[in-house]
Amino acid sequence: MKLSDSAQGVLYATAAYVWWGFLPLFWAIFDPVGNGWEVIAHRIFWTGLLLTVWIAIAVGWARFDDFVRTIRQSHRQTVLLLCAAVVSALNFWVNVAGVIAGHVVELGIGTFLTPLLTIALGIVFFRERPPLLTWIAIAAALAGVAVMIVQFGHFPFYALMVSSTWAAYGALKKALMVDAVLSLAVETFLMMPLAVGYVAYLTAMGASHFSPTADPGLAAAFVATGVMAAVPLVAFTIGAMRLSLSVLGFIQYLAPILIVALGVFVFGEPFGAREILPLSFIWLGIAVFLAGQVREHKNSSQLRARS
Repeated sequence: MKLSDSAQGVLYATAAYVWWGFLPLFWAIFDPVGNGWEVIAHRIFWTGLLLTVWIAIAVGWARFDDFVRTIRQSHRQTVLLLCAAVVSALNFWVNVAGVIAGHVVELGIGTFLTPLLTIALGIVFFRERPPLLTWIAIAAALAGVAVMIVQFGHFPFYALMVSSTWAAYGALKKALMVDAVLSLAVETFLMMPLAVGYVAYLTAMGASHFSPTADPGLAAAFVATGVMAAVPLVAFTIGAMRLSLSVLGFIQYLAPILIVALGVFVFGEPFGAREILPLSFIWLGIAVFLAGQVREHKNSSQLRARS
C-alpha cells in the first residue's frame, strides 16, 4: 500500500529530526579543532563530493543541468536557493560551535523554540491563519526568550541563532518546492568555492586539522561530515515539501528533547533554575499549541461527521 504524501512527509521529517537530535555526539569529536568554521567548510566540501557522485550515478547530469537552467530562469528561486545555502551553513556552524563551546543545553533550548518560530514564519510569509491558541503559544515562547536573556545575563546567542536559522531554512525550502536532492546540490555547490578556499587557506597557514597520517580518526570524521549532513537534509526537504509548516513544527519537538537530554546526561552540563525557567515558558507555548491542534482536529472531525 502506497503511503499518502502527508504520511511520507511525517516519516521523512521524523527521521531527519531524530538524526539531528543525536548529532551533538558526532560534533563532539571535533573538540580538538576548536573551530566550527573549519568543520563546516569540510562539511560543505564532502557533501558536495557526495552529491556529485549521486548525481552522476542516480540522477544524471542532463537532468541536473535542466534543473539549474530552470532555477536560473527564475530570479526568485535563485535568490531563495542562495539564501537557503547561507542559512544552512550558519545553522550547521552554530550547532558545531555550540557543542565545542559546551552549550549543548542552550542549543536544546533554542531547538525547542524553533517550532514556534517556524509557525510564526508560516503566518508571516505563507499567510497561514492559526487559531487564537497558536498566537498565545507564540507569545509564551517570546516571553521565554525574554526570560532567557535576563536569566543568562547575556544574549542567548546559541539558542536564538540555532532556532532562527533553522526556522528560516524550513520556510525557504517550503517556498522553493523543488526537488530535494537537486536543490541541496545547488545549495552546496554555491558554497563550495568559499569552503575550498578556506580549507586551502588553513592548509597554507599550517592551521589545518585535517591530517590523515597524523590523526586518521579525526580525518575520517571530517570526511563523514558529508554523509552526516546530507542524509537528514534530504529527508527534511522531502518532508517539508509534503507537510504544512504547522505539522512540521510539531515534529521538530523530537530534536530538542534529544539534544537537552544529551547535554544533561552525556555532556554533564548544568540544568537548573536558570535553564528551566525560560524553558518552562517555551514548554507552555508548546502545550498551548498542542491544545489548539487537538481542538482544531476535534472541530474538523465534528464538521465531517455532520456532513
